[in-house]
Amino acid sequence: MQRTRGGKTDEQRKLEEVGWHSLCGGDPVTHYDAVLTEDALIIVPGAALDRQAVLQSWTGVELWQDVQLTDRAVQELGTGVAALVHRATARRASDAEPHRAIMTGVYTHSGES
Repeated sequence: MQRTRGGKTDEQRKLEEVGWHSLCGGDPVTHYDAVLTEDALIIVPGAALDRQAVLQSWTGVELWQDVQLTDRAVQELGTGVAALVHRATARRASDAEPHRAIMTGVYTHSGES
């Protein structure tokens, strides 16, 4: 899960965009180290990665060249918890074809300002 402050949907969407931009030439390890909860679980094809494993996996990885997020939706799951769903199309410089996936991120509100 990722933390947000204040609980606004716009903040959650912005955090999702900032995360993707960190994967497109920024510093994903620093970004996600700051926003992932200690018990975060990241599901990828064929594996479930805990927080430490996903941060390690982004160290030295080839970053995405560009990403497009479409078909975005937000589903409130309870007080202070929401799922953001979107279709992602992303390409690395070494890719012949873009990667396409339907993604879900679950966000909790820390209550901090």
